[in-house]
Amino acid sequence: MTVFSRPFQIGFLFLIAGCCYLLCAAHPVPAAVLPPVDIPPELSRWKPWVLYGMEEKRCPVRFNDADISACRWPSRLDLTIEENTGRFEQQWLVFRDVWATLPGSPDSYPEDVEIDGKREPVLMRSQVPTVRVSRGEHRIGGSFSWKEMPETLAIPPETGIVTLAVKGHVVEQPVIDTSGKLWIQKRDSGPARENREDIRVFRLLKDTIPMTVTQHIRMDISGQAREIRLKDVLLKDAVPLQLTSVLPARIGLNGEVMIQARPGSWILEIETRFEHPMDGISAGACAYGEEIWSFESRNQLRMVTVSGAPAIDPGQTGVPSAWKEFPAYRIKPETVLRFELLRRGDGDPAPDQLRIARTWWLDFDGKGFTQKDRITGTLSRQWFLVMNPPGILGKVAVDGADQLITSHGAEGKAGVELRQGRLVLDADSRIDAPLRRIPAAGWDHGFQSASGVLNLPPGWKLFAAAGVNTAPVSWVERWSLLDFFLVLVTAMAVARLKSAAWGALSLIALTLIYHEPGAPRSVWLSLLAATALIRVLPEGWIKKAAALWRAGSIVVLVIIAVPFSIQEIRTGLFPQLENIAVHPQPPVRPSQNVLSSAPEPEQQQEGLLQKSDAFHTAAAGKAKEYQGRIKPAQSQGQFQPLVQDPQALIQTGPGLPSWKWRTFTLKWNGPVDKDQSFSLWLIPPGVNLLLAFIRVLLLAVLTAGLCANSSFDGHWRNWIRARQSVLAVSLLLLATMGLWA
Repeated sequence: MTVFSRPFQIGFLFLIAGCCYLLCAAHPVPAAVLPPVDIPPELSRWKPWVLYGMEEKRCPVRFNDADISACRWPSRLDLTIEENTGRFEQQWLVFRDVWATLPGSPDSYPEDVEIDGKREPVLMRSQVPTVRVSRGEHRIGGSFSWKEMPETLAIPPETGIVTLAVKGHVVEQPVIDTSGKLWIQKRDSGPARENREDIRVFRLLKDTIPMTVTQHIRMDISGQAREIRLKDVLLKDAVPLQLTSVLPARIGLNGEVMIQARPGSWILEIETRFEHPMDGISAGACAYGEEIWSFESRNQLRMVTVSGAPAIDPGQTGVPSAWKEFPAYRIKPETVLRFELLRRGDGDPAPDQLRIARTWWLDFDGKGFTQKDRITGTLSRQWFLVMNPPGILGKVAVDGADQLITSHGAEGKAGVELRQGRLVLDADSRIDAPLRRIPAAGWDHGFQSASGVLNLPPGWKLFAAAGVNTAPVSWVERWSLLDFFLVLVTAMAVARLKSAAWGALSLIALTLIYHEPGAPRSVWLSLLAATALIRVLPEGWIKKAAALWRAGSIVVLVIIAVPFSIQEIRTGLFPQLENIAVHPQPPVRPSQNVLSSAPEPEQQQEGLLQKSDAFHTAAAGKAKEYQGRIKPAQSQGQFQPLVQDPQALIQTGPGLPSWKWRTFTLKWNGPVDKDQSFSLWLIPPGVNLLLAFIRVLLLAVLTAGLCANSSFDGHWRNWIRARQSVLAVSLLLLATMGLWA
C-alpha cells in the first residue's frame, strides 16, 4: 500500500478543487427554481375551496391598503345610434373574472353581445345588464333594437370617455347627466367648442426623510370628452405614491399620466418621493409653462437655505390655500432649485411635552400603594424615563409592547429607554411604605399636566389632602360655611337652653356625625325651637301646640337616629357593607381612531376609478425595487433605532388590583415638577370603628338629654332624674343596635 506524504495530499485536493471550478465556469448550471410549498395529498383537494372568493388578491391594490383592489378598467365607449337600431363597442382591461356592466336598461336591452367575437349571454343584475368577463383584455360589443329612438341611454358608471354618433352625425359633446344617463336626442349641449386644455402645475416640496413632492395640477378642459396624456409631470427620479383624481386616471410605465377627461375644471394631485437625499431638484422642461413651487421646511431634521429661483409672494400666485404659509418660488424651464445645508438635526429642540395620569390603590393594610401611570405626549430632548424613589418600577409598555426595564445613573434608578417622538407609555409600580407625602410625578421628569385617581379600600377614609389644586372630596373639604353656621347655632342653642357642658357635648357630637350618611341634621333645630317656645309661652292652646311640635320632633329624631346608629356600628365592624356613593368622574373623550364602515366591493371598485391609486406601472416596479434594497438593511437593524433582544426577560410588574371602592379625583392646574408631592391624611379602619362607637354614644346621650324634661334648674333631684333617663335611653339604643347587627 503506497502512503503519500501530507503535503502531497493537500496539493492533490487543491488540484481537484481547481478542476471543478474550471468545469463549472465553462459550463454554468442554471439555478433551479424553488418548488412551491408542498401541500399534503389529503389537503390538496381543498385548495380550490380555500382560494374561493380570493381572486381579487391578484388585482392591483392601493399603495397603503391591500384590502382595496381595482379589478376592472373600462376604456372608451363607442356608440352608433340609428332610428331603430344601435351598436356599441368598448375595450375592457380586467384582472380577474368580473361582471362587466353594459350600456342599456330593461327597456333598451342589449342584444347579440360578443366578447372578442364570441357570443355571450347577458344577465340582469340589479336592473343593469351585465356579462361575465374573464381575466385579460377584451373588446365587448353588442347591438340594440327599438321601435323609436330613445331620449336617453344608461351607460356604465365607470366609463370616462364616450364617442356618440346619431344617424351618421358625430355628437361633439355628448351630455351625461348626474344619474349616469347619456342623452341621445332632445337635449342640446350648446354650440360646439374647440378642444382645449389649460393646465397649470403647482408643487409642494416637503423636506422630510425621504423628501416628498405633491403635484397639484389644475386643468380647465373644453371641447368633447377625450383622453389626455400628461408628459413630464413627475420630476426626475420621483417615485409615485398616491394619485387623487375625480376623473378616471392612471400613471403609465414611463411616468405618463393618462386621464379620461371631459369638459370642466378639474384638480389632480400626485404625491411622490425621492429615494436619495436631495441637494437640488431640476425642473426639467416645464412642459406646461412656469410652475410655482412651495417649500415646507423641517428644521428638526435639517436646516437649509433655498437658492436657484426667485421668491414670490404666495398670496399672489394662486397656490392652494393650505400652502400659502410656506415660501414660494417661480420656476422656469431648466431651473435647478438648490438646498444648502446649514445644520443637520435640531441643536435646540423644543421642550418635551408630556402629560401623566396616575392611579393609586392603597393596600388593605395601609402599608403601601400600587400605581399605574399613563404618560402621553412628545419627546424632543430626553430619550429615557427614570422612576424616582420610593417608587419601584415593575412593568413598562410603550404602544402596547412590553419594554425591558434597565438601570440608569450612579444611583441605579430603574427606567426605560425611548426612541419615539410621540409617546404612549403605561407603567406599573409599587410604593412599599406608608407615606403621608406621595410623589405627584414620581418620575425624573416634569410634566405639563397631571391628574390622578386615588382608590381606598373598605374601612379607609380620607380626612384631608394638601398639595393638590383640585382637592378631592375629603372630610375637611365637605365642610361649607353653611355647615359651620348650623353646627355652631345648634351648639349655642343647646348651651343656652341647658348648660355650657351640654353645649360642648352637642358641638362635639354634631361635628362627628354631621357629614355621615343618614345622620340627623336639621331636626335638632326643630327640637330646640319647640323646647324654647314651651319655656316662654303661657298656658294655653299655643303652648300645647308647641308641646305637640316638640313631641313630633322627638319622634322624627328617634326615627332618624336609630337606623343611623345601627348603620354606623355595622359599617364600623364590617366596612365592606357600606353603601358607597358613586362620585361622577369627568367624561372620557373617545379615541380619534374611529372605525368607519367599509364600502361594498362594487362601490370600492367604482371609487377606485374616481380616485385611482392602483399603480401597476413603473411606480410599482420602483417600489418593489426599493423594498428589495431596504430589506437587508432592515434585517441588520439600520432602520430600527431601538431593537429589543427577543431573548430578554421582560419584567411583568406587581400586578394591578381590580377592585374599586372609594375613589377620589386629584388634579393639578399647571405643570408638575419632578420633585413635587402632595400629602394625604387617612383614617384607618380601627380608628373608624372607634369613631363609630363614639358617634353612637354621643348621639344617644345628646338625644336622651334633649328629649328629657327641659326644666333643668340645677337641683340635685332633677339632675339625678336626667342622668337616669339618659342612661336608660343610651342602654336601650345600644341593645337595639347590638340585636340588629
